[in-house]
Amino acid sequence: MPKKIDATWKSKIGHKQLQHQGDNVNHPPHYQKGRMETIDIMQNLVSLEEFIGHLKCTVIKYLSRYEHKENPIQDLEKAEWYLKKLIEKRKINDAYITLEKHLP
Repeated sequence: MPKKIDATWKSKIGHKQLQHQGDNVNHPPHYQKGRMETIDIMQNLVSLEEFIGHLKCTVIKYLSRYEHKENPIQDLEKAEWYLKKLIEKRKINDAYITLEKHLP
């Protein structure tokens, strides 16, 4: 049976944080120690090309080691999360990326 959470606590931590509590794939608690998730901070600190490279490498990382983990499905889900993020970034920025490749 799910735990009841009183209204005071719920308002303090915010509804969004409450929804993601314990979600180790989409919103790992250890990446939420502030106002922004680590992935969002990283995206804001590096170029689009660097961020896309990070996403590709992270997909490879999770796919290459999932069979050696205690919870292989979780690592596959993490790879899927990063792959979806990569697809999203490419869909949004493909025209820009293509144009940049052809600029002097």
